[in-house]
Amino acid sequence: MLIFARFTQLGLLRLLTNNAVMGDTTLTLGEAWAVYDRWLQDPRVEFYPEPRNVDAAFRRATKPFAGQTAAKWVGDCWLLANAEASRARSVTFDQALCGFDQKRGNRAVIPSSAIADRLGFDASNFAYRDWSVGPEALGSGN
Repeated sequence: MLIFARFTQLGLLRLLTNNAVMGDTTLTLGEAWAVYDRWLQDPRVEFYPEPRNVDAAFRRATKPFAGQTAAKWVGDCWLLANAEASRARSVTFDQALCGFDQKRGNRAVIPSSAIADRLGFDASNFAYRDWSVGPEALGSGN
């Protein structure tokens, strides 16, 4: 199952509509919503609202960074806390984020290159190659 949280939903919409990211394939906001809606049509893809207990998990996740100035870890810690509070597994192409989550005793994973290829991702540079690819690329049993 693939789960969208509000943060990942916002990120997807923001990136799909960002010319610096998408270049010639930049989508309008309406088109980006259509991509998101297409994913949600698949029964293996869901949107999970914010869990009630996420604040405590978020504070635990940010604790190692308490002595630092704000950085990208704030958003990353939110994603990890949301997964923890939802009892879900984080899936990321970010090796540092995956390692940090695993050190915290959670089950974050980096997708195999075969899955990344089927989904249209270039895991070497985190770019999405083809937004016409929908959830059917997950295949059965993945």
